[in-house]
Amino acid sequence: MKKPSASVDEHLAHNQDFVRLIQVAREDPAIRRQLISFLTLDDFNRQSALNTWLHQLRLNGAPLKFTRAIACLTDPVIAHKALGLIQGHHASLTK
Repeated sequence: MKKPSASVDEHLAHNQDFVRLIQVAREDPAIRRQLISFLTLDDFNRQSALNTWLHQLRLNGAPLKFTRAIACLTDPVIAHKALGLIQGHHASLTK
């Protein structure tokens, strides 16, 4: 998989919903496990599983900020970056 570009890193660093999602995943083992289970899937299955989860979240009235952050993870480059951040392979959103 290709390495995230600086512009993706910059975009994510300014996306407070995404930043908060990563922080929560680092702090909460249950959230971390759930996200890792999605992020380790191949692109097609990750997108399918996340879209199903997003649909359920919206039906259940989940906060818009949370659903927007989860929706970012359907992008393969962002998903790769998020997995690295959650697992501690990347120290931060910027180099």
